Amino acid sequence: MDRILWKVKWWQIRHYFREWRRQSRLKIFFIFFFCLVLWGFLYAIFYGAFRFIQSFYELEVQLTEQMFSLFFFALFVLLIFSNGIIIFSSLYRSKETEFLLGKPFLPEDIYLNCFGSAIAFSSWAFLFLAAPLMLAYGVRYHLPFWFYVGVVGVFVVFLLLPASLGGLFALLITYCFPRGRRAVLLVLFLFFVGVGLWVYLDLRPPHRQFDQEWMEQVLGKVAFSRHPLFPSHWMSEAVFALATKNFGEFWMFFSLLFSNSLFFTASSYFFASRLYRASYNKIFSFTPRKRRIQSRLDGVLDILFFPFSVSIRQMLIKDLKIFLRDPVQWSQLLIFLGLLAVYILNINRLDYDIDSPFWKVIMTYLNLLSVSLTLSTFTTRFIFPQISLEGRRFWILGVLPLSRNGLMLGKFLFCFGMTFILSELMTLLSCWMLEVPWELMELNMLLMVLICLGLSGLAVGMGAIYPNFLEENPSKIVSGFGGTLTLLFSLFYTIVMILLQAIPIYLYYNTSILDGIIGPITALSIGVSLLLTGLVTFLPLYWGSRCFERMEF
Repeated sequence: MDRILWKVKWWQIRHYFREWRRQSRLKIFFIFFFCLVLWGFLYAIFYGAFRFIQSFYELEVQLTEQMFSLFFFALFVLLIFSNGIIIFSSLYRSKETEFLLGKPFLPEDIYLNCFGSAIAFSSWAFLFLAAPLMLAYGVRYHLPFWFYVGVVGVFVVFLLLPASLGGLFALLITYCFPRGRRAVLLVLFLFFVGVGLWVYLDLRPPHRQFDQEWMEQVLGKVAFSRHPLFPSHWMSEAVFALATKNFGEFWMFFSLLFSNSLFFTASSYFFASRLYRASYNKIFSFTPRKRRIQSRLDGVLDILFFPFSVSIRQMLIKDLKIFLRDPVQWSQLLIFLGLLAVYILNINRLDYDIDSPFWKVIMTYLNLLSVSLTLSTFTTRFIFPQISLEGRRFWILGVLPLSRNGLMLGKFLFCFGMTFILSELMTLLSCWMLEVPWELMELNMLLMVLICLGLSGLAVGMGAIYPNFLEENPSKIVSGFGGTLTLLFSLFYTIVMILLQAIPIYLYYNTSILDGIIGPITALSIGVSLLLTGLVTFLPLYWGSRCFERMEF
């Protein structure tokens, strides 16, 4: 029976590539273009890191090994979490496995099928990050072609280990804690986040003090990643031995990785045969608990949204609940904004003159551009498909005293409210760290309000113009022509809005060209920004409302 499952998986892969070939060439071009740009950016960062390491002649070898160990340790932990979540979702939340459990398939064969899918979904991110690191290392140290071939083999073996551990943890946690599994995962996640923050706060250097003494202190504090029992150490030693042509040591660490990967893969397969069906029955045999907190949350949200009508208020509460209940949405947004916040909090530790007006203006608007681009991807990914997802359940909303325009207005207010709060917090943090003048801070706050309006109108309006009611997967809805067009419009609008304000401010602070006329120029820039935002916000909403009113469900 396991052959049937693998044949089905192979047919699904073939069907996926056939569908991919039918996609818009414009979308494929932009996807590959932005992936290539990001990959090149990572390569430049890693290449600069190796060149920086070479400046410490006495510690070069030790620093290179430590860099590999830390990199593979972080990826190893992240891969355990990602594989565990993917395997859990595939085993206990998938309609496919629900169907297969009613057929004459062994539980371990179903697990192995989900295990292979988890490796495929999680490995691409690992390879995308590790490939530029290995290429930069090989180019910097002029390594031969066979080095890259050997590294690929080590990577393939390494991927099995965190996947098998993630699957094993998913089975054991679900079997032992069928009702409290989310709390256990949350505690583990918070533990690793706390450890990461502690390491970061302990290692960050004082302002502009990157000397050999600090590097030696860092090596002592992060030596845990080179523990002989950690797979990250085996991985880094295998790569380093291959680069130094120490083939005996390479085969030893390669065999160590291979044997442990096979052992834990076989262990997870064994536990799946004993625990999977029992844990599945435990999860779905419990009656759901009544949550009183939901009614309290409804009351608080009802008070917060009091300016709106009852129908719009209920729509906002519904959308906010769906957002909070979907960890994919809020986790991705928090990760992106968390990384931006960490970067912004360390602006004054970068090697530039913070008192220079030139660097203040440059860094201010680069930070605003980073926040705006993050919001544009968020609105396209999560807000654009909202109208399409409501289509099949529109009959539920039809019994409410809510018009279709009211539905679009609720989506727009929900999107604007979220992006406004997050963007203004990040803007205040950036301006505070850069110590910008109060007048410039006010302009930045106004700029982010306009950008939030434009991005919200684009996402909601384009979602109504290009709906896809036949698809329930938001990722597939976004990957269509409408989603690609929305992302391109959002990126273009964001860049134009930043440039409209950044160019006159830059000329005023760093040249004498606009002395005496900065007031009228700024007013003109604000006027053009208001006009552009009005067009970008209301035209898509108007056309989208007309298309939405003519739709039949």
